[in-house]
Amino acid sequence: RNDPGEDRWRDNLGWALGKLAAAKVATGDRASALALWEEVLGIRRALAASDPMSARAKDNIAWALVELARIKADAGDTAGALADLGEAERLRTELAALDPGNGDWMNGLLVTRLRLGDLEVTAGQPDLALSRYRDAVAIGRPLAARYPGNALWLRNFASALSQAAKFAARTGDDPDAAMAMMRESIAVSRALAERSPADWAARAQLAASLSSLGGILKADGAATEALAAESEALAIREALVAEAPADLARQDNLSISLERVGALALAAGDAAAALRDFERALDLRRRLVAADPSATEWRSGVAWALEWIGDAKARLDRPSEAIAAYRESAAIFGEIAAVDRRNLRWAREQCRVIERIADVETSGNRAVAATGYHRAAECLKSLPADGSEDRAVLAEMAGDLAAVIWKLRDLSDDPDRRFDLATEVADILGEMRDSETVTLDRRDWSLLEAAEDALAVVTDAETPADLSAGAVVLAPNVRD
Repeated sequence: RNDPGEDRWRDNLGWALGKLAAAKVATGDRASALALWEEVLGIRRALAASDPMSARAKDNIAWALVELARIKADAGDTAGALADLGEAERLRTELAALDPGNGDWMNGLLVTRLRLGDLEVTAGQPDLALSRYRDAVAIGRPLAARYPGNALWLRNFASALSQAAKFAARTGDDPDAAMAMMRESIAVSRALAERSPADWAARAQLAASLSSLGGILKADGAATEALAAESEALAIREALVAEAPADLARQDNLSISLERVGALALAAGDAAAALRDFERALDLRRRLVAADPSATEWRSGVAWALEWIGDAKARLDRPSEAIAAYRESAAIFGEIAAVDRRNLRWAREQCRVIERIADVETSGNRAVAATGYHRAAECLKSLPADGSEDRAVLAEMAGDLAAVIWKLRDLSDDPDRRFDLATEVADILGEMRDSETVTLDRRDWSLLEAAEDALAVVTDAETPADLSAGAVVLAPNVRD
């Protein structure tokens, strides 16, 4: 600082500030970390300006941008994070073109594309995210072959495989290829962990890949195999937290595993065991938020855990406690949805929690439940569908709306009202069915068939009154 014209001192200062910023992130002080990385970026830009041909200077700018994007994303600034990562990718693509044999630069490009994919998922662009993940796999495979002893690059390759497999599985285009990538990710991660048992990052990546495998298996209906994968991931994460109890990222990952194992227990009918897992997850997440209230992902984690707790308590016939958990969950989702309007996940989930409150109230007071379903329907209709590029989320929101309207129909004793509501459901889902870009899921097909069958009864009858016969009972919604 005493000699700002000396590039070597400024370079060293940039590295020192970066290490300090990383320490601030580890303790939950993201505000200070953000300011430090902004200072680092300023230093890196100044050094690049003094030597425009320096490839190293460009690479250092890219690293600072990636770290800045990580902090902005955690705070809910998706647009700012995407802008930073977009610049970092442009710089690293230029570097990779200059020297494709430079492993450091190729690994940097891999990491940037991974981070971009993660943010594009948040921004409602899963197709673009899958393309990024596949690019990262293509970059990582030759790196892994050429440098089998580089644990960091192998972990990044395993992460790329896991993410690409997870999102490829969701498309359903080639499930065998998706599963092969996931198995390869686990094999790479397990080999690293066995080769260096003290390498906590390798074990953390193995847990992440196992958990992603559990998600794929659960979606395929293989509950037993899913539980085995998720349980192994949970055991690894329990051990990692025991080794470093103050590490916030490890606590976050443990809470995710507890929630996923709990969800499988709840689906298997063991609500008591599920509730224990969900309450542990909630306790961890409340501590995370206390350490860093600005982290929207951690606040959303509290909301998710509360929603699951509401589900478990509803199954255990504890309605007042379930409703209290749901109400707190809905309030948090509403708060964080207002922070990041591009993230429809949170706004949509607020509407779904309002619906869940009405589900619980149905057994006690039909009029109160109907009011709740009206609120859920209005909540869904208010979401900014026109601004989202995520066709899957938009389709899920339309399906959610149709499900809520059908529940309103089931609560109505007015034949004309039931007819109108069945028509609305058929219109919503019929439009989805006829679309070339949307695939109906099982819930939506069941609803569409029920609505069309009910309307067919009326078409053959003299009045809509015949619609009241034979109400269809649908399976409850299940969160992904």
